Amino acid sequence: MDVARLKFGGIQPGWFLVEAICNFVHDYVTFGYPQAHPSKMAWDVYNDCKGVCREFTHVAITLCRCLNIPARYCNGYMGDIGVPMEDGPGDSNAWFEAYVGDRWHTFDARYNYPRIGRVLIARGCDAADVLMTHTFGLYRLASFKVWTDEVPSAQGANAAPAPMMAAAEWSRGAFPVKRARKALRLADQLVLTEQRRHA
Repeated sequence: MDVARLKFGGIQPGWFLVEAICNFVHDYVTFGYPQAHPSKMAWDVYNDCKGVCREFTHVAITLCRCLNIPARYCNGYMGDIGVPMEDGPGDSNAWFEAYVGDRWHTFDARYNYPRIGRVLIARGCDAADVLMTHTFGLYRLASFKVWTDEVPSAQGANAAPAPMMAAAEWSRGAFPVKRARKALRLADQLVLTEQRRHA
């Protein structure tokens, strides 16, 4: 708590405070898959200065909560619409929402700029609350792809931004975003069936 108050105590609560927290975490923590560890706590990341999007998010929500800003952990998939391709296609991602003013707003300390095509899977207190997968025993997933496409507007250039369309593709068929949770359960069932066949 002392870290949060020392670094951000002079900033008026609200949007600019959460933005300052995101800027700090974005600049302070270095992204890297080798630094990922499921039991890493926000304090560990703060001291180590390394992690993946999960760790960026844990530090940011911890700082928000220390300053009495309600914050919740979000996970899902990040599209690559409107940004240059980084190291291949989009990936699962973590970001957070903070309650500012009269509603929840999306913030992302890792990327630290607005992105199009987020596919929200779950919200919770932290990563342990909303695991992307949870398996026991042998786990083998042959294929899993997620993509986002911008839906063109029928009204032309002056129209409001078009809604997003997102989908997840397993080895057989594609599923619209409304059925993404059902599709995730189906994927888990397919994995369990595959495990039983090889047992």
